[in-house]
Amino acid sequence: MECPFIDRSFTPDPRFNKAINYRDMGGDEDYVFYDHDDGMGTVTRCQFCKLCGRKRNVFQCLNEAEWKACFYYRVRMMVETKGSVGVPGLSGGEVL
Repeated sequence: MECPFIDRSFTPDPRFNKAINYRDMGGDEDYVFYDHDDGMGTVTRCQFCKLCGRKRNVFQCLNEAEWKACFYYRVRMMVETKGSVGVPGLSGGEVL
């Protein structure tokens, strides 16, 4: 099951992002991620996240145990349950 924060609300520019379906690679799920070309010839796999933008660990977003351990997911869940996340070293009113 994929992370609920994968951003499917936009279509990345196809000149720089080639869609890949994990099922087409022999995987057991329909899971779309991208080969992202940085315009300088370097291609990296990525996923687009509503919480952190472009993310390089694409399979972390597919494996539930991993996305639930993701820093951005955990912070979001803490904010939703507590209303804010205190950061050590900041004064009392500042939050992340």
